Amino acid sequence: MTIFRLAVFCTVAVVAFPHILNAQIRETCTTIPETMVTLRAVPFGRGHLWDGVYGERGMERFETAVILENGNVLAGGFLYDQTDPEDTRGLIAEINRRGRIIRQNRHPGLGNLNIKKIVLKEKGGFLAAGTKVLPSEKPGISPQKIIRLAHYSAEGKVEKEKVLTDPDYDLSFEGLTVSTDGGGLVLAVAARSRSNPADERGIVYRITPDGAVIWKRSYDPGLGNRFTNVTTTADSLGNQGYIVTGMIRTADRRTVGLAMKLDSDGKLMWQKQYPRGAGAILRAVASYGTGDVVMTGDVEPYGDIRPRSAWVMRVNGSNGEPVWQRYFTVPDYRLYGRDIVAVPDGRASGLFDAEYTGSTDKDNAQGSMARLLALSPRGEILGDESFTQGTGGRGESLILGPRRLRLLTGYATMTPRGDDKSKPANYNTEDGWVVMASSLEPYVDPCLPHRAMEDEE
Repeated sequence: MTIFRLAVFCTVAVVAFPHILNAQIRETCTTIPETMVTLRAVPFGRGHLWDGVYGERGMERFETAVILENGNVLAGGFLYDQTDPEDTRGLIAEINRRGRIIRQNRHPGLGNLNIKKIVLKEKGGFLAAGTKVLPSEKPGISPQKIIRLAHYSAEGKVEKEKVLTDPDYDLSFEGLTVSTDGGGLVLAVAARSRSNPADERGIVYRITPDGAVIWKRSYDPGLGNRFTNVTTTADSLGNQGYIVTGMIRTADRRTVGLAMKLDSDGKLMWQKQYPRGAGAILRAVASYGTGDVVMTGDVEPYGDIRPRSAWVMRVNGSNGEPVWQRYFTVPDYRLYGRDIVAVPDGRASGLFDAEYTGSTDKDNAQGSMARLLALSPRGEILGDESFTQGTGGRGESLILGPRRLRLLTGYATMTPRGDDKSKPANYNTEDGWVVMASSLEPYVDPCLPHRAMEDEE
């Protein structure tokens, strides 16, 4: 029985904005296995349907969102007061199609909570998952991290909660997908020993809708590792399973990209390590439904040749072998591959968090930005967009919505007005940021001999 759904695809009114930012390219039908691409530094303010920043005198970040059937956005994350950064509270807000918050839940009674994933339920309401920190009642004992899963009504009221704990490990929620039968959830969790911080490992949980653990798989190869995300996939024969991404540390403490495939019962089918540069991590994965999957992360190069590069890799879902991979750089920016979506027509769209590292001169500083790329089935750039707000915008998550709309969340650094309103304040805030970006145009792969695909509903 299907309990959860990861996306809602409905028909909404869409305003057309130009969004092909690079010169139109002529696609080739030859796949280049591996290449590095230097992206141009594009001006800000590209076409989008709407965006908005949300915050008071404090720090807010949105780390996840879903698009509701009425076209509104439900975003989740966390907030904290600048005077007490340890008191983190969960934040859920519903935003209408004009970019305005119409209701919010700031969880005043649920301190030290970060909401990192929202999943809609088939019969209304939603589930929010994240990490909660439990303060210690004993002196000298550090706080404990646990996983919190909460079911909410459609009106945003908590109906029931479930926590996952481990007496020996701190647990951090990293990713979630609906189980292959649609009746439960599969969680990617990062665990760290409370007595030995060097003991770091990834855990996958398969749970029921009520949070009861059906199975638990801990990955312990003798080296520290961390899981970052998980998605459902299937092979060409229809056998379903899960792809998990993350990183693993080598004997010399270098980080290496990690991916593995589990069957529907959690049995390991394959696992691959992808050493790149001085250090690498895979942060997100998306499935095309059957066959290949596409992943993103980032790579730290050796030396000071270039700044950190965003990394996108399409791999064969049956064995983990790369089909193609791309490394993206921008002068004066460190690029982090935060999230990625797979489009059924074979394209992918990746969200890069671009951290500005160049001039700090106020007249020359450009600020950080969120970078949004569209890639062909062979890894060619079809579109390149950038977004920012205030003195810098940072991207955290990307959602593919109806009619191929792309919704990104994150936070923006803002300088509010001072007490006398005539001058800027002498401090900055981080405000939750949501951008409804442009819709991907209909696409027909020129390298496949078929007629034009009909637009999805």
